[in-house]
Amino acid sequence: VRKLFEGNTERGEGRKGEVDTGRRWTAFYAMDGTVRKREDAKPDDAKRGTWFVDSEGRNCFQYEGKEEPKCDVIIPEEGHYLRVREGQVRGRIQIEEGNASNL
Repeated sequence: VRKLFEGNTERGEGRKGEVDTGRRWTAFYAMDGTVRKREDAKPDDAKRGTWFVDSEGRNCFQYEGKEEPKCDVIIPEEGHYLRVREGQVRGRIQIEEGNASNL
């Protein structure tokens, strides 16, 4: 999971199970453990925080102003990955090499 995210860009779409929520985002996971995220609906409001992989192999992130990190199991599917939290699909993502969106 670390190799998948480290130094790369995630493009995601929000899901609630099989339902598309309409939410879209782009996030860059820097090698120094920082993450920058921009939601398509709020292009001028970039979030900053930290990311890590926990002992269970989940991708975790915590944005400034949030008390608790959120951790997702990353499940590969044909052509993309699913973010699963507490047994529910929360997002469908694709990974691009490098800082593809200059975040």
